[in-house]
Amino acid sequence: MLKTYYKDYQAYLRLIIDKQYMDSTSISSYGDEPTTSKTNVITDPVFNIVNKRISGNIVEDKLMKRITFINENSKCVTDDKLIIVMSLRIKGLACKDIARIIGVGRTRVQNMLHEIALKIYQNQKR
Repeated sequence: MLKTYYKDYQAYLRLIIDKQYMDSTSISSYGDEPTTSKTNVITDPVFNIVNKRISGNIVEDKLMKRITFINENSKCVTDDKLIIVMSLRIKGLACKDIARIIGVGRTRVQNMLHEIALKIYQNQKR
């Protein structure tokens, strides 16, 4: 979950923005004469399916659950190095970039992320 936190957060924000955009716009189809207009009807079936899924909040809820899970359970990480690694990973940095910043190897960063995941999992079980 730490691996995808940044992407999940960005996707969640895009969903919210898209949803607001979809709510504020409407598509009109015009009648035979330019002065008579029909009601706002969207006839594209793919658009309707995607819009229904987005407005159904299923994807949005899943992303929000993953984001809040990390936010709520990250407080159990108390080691300074682990906190630094976790905060850099949440910002979207790759393991090799984190390793370069804190001065350790990439595999050590991966092991630290594994430690963080174990602590979060153990905290969740309590």
